[in-house]
Amino acid sequence: MTMEKPPAKQGRGKGRGRGRRRRGGEGGGEEGLGFSSITEDIFIDILARLPSSSFASAACVNRSWNHVCNHILTRPKLLSALSLNPNHEIAVNEVIDKVLAEPIRPHFVIASVGKDFDLTKICRLIKSRLGSKIPIIVSEAYGIIGNDAITNGYKEVKWRHIDDCDMEPHSSSKNTKCGIVLTLGYFPGMKVAAIPLMPAQERSYDMCPIDEFITDIKDYSASKSGCTAPVGIIMFS
Repeated sequence: MTMEKPPAKQGRGKGRGRGRRRRGGEGGGEEGLGFSSITEDIFIDILARLPSSSFASAACVNRSWNHVCNHILTRPKLLSALSLNPNHEIAVNEVIDKVLAEPIRPHFVIASVGKDFDLTKICRLIKSRLGSKIPIIVSEAYGIIGNDAITNGYKEVKWRHIDDCDMEPHSSSKNTKCGIVLTLGYFPGMKVAAIPLMPAQERSYDMCPIDEFITDIKDYSASKSGCTAPVGIIMFS
């Protein structure tokens, strides 16, 4: 793995060649850029510290840079962040800014939000930041856990599951169930499909629902990878 550099210009005469080298050392040539002194390990370390947007731009510089960027993202990656901001727009921006603070190529998004947040608005905000071409799963939660997007501190929140009629007359529910935890995933070569657990009236009667559900998973996994055992399964109810 090597970094591409512009070819050095050759001087016609001995004196002129020396003059050009001196100008390069002062900042006008290759030596002045400081690139020749950067080792491959340092170069990789620099790119690995870039935020997602800058990393994507670096991958488009040339083939060499693209190769290095692909080398950095060779393994699956999960990034997650939590926000308890009562403003849903600020909360979404906080968690997305956090997960995009390092290199990643989004393949899917999973967001768990408090009951006081509108799921449709949350999904729309995520699409506006990350695009509509990746799968986005937004679900209501009665508790979230993760690292705060601003302080990076660990937080765990549990919201009481109480019906409105059971609440005390003077209790205030304002902002009590506001929060979001967002997970951004990058899995090279991953295939995604929704496999439903059919209700009794729609499934075949010669198999129990769980057995039929597992068979459907194995069949899909085999059709995509040749292996009946998938690497991972995410279940939502």
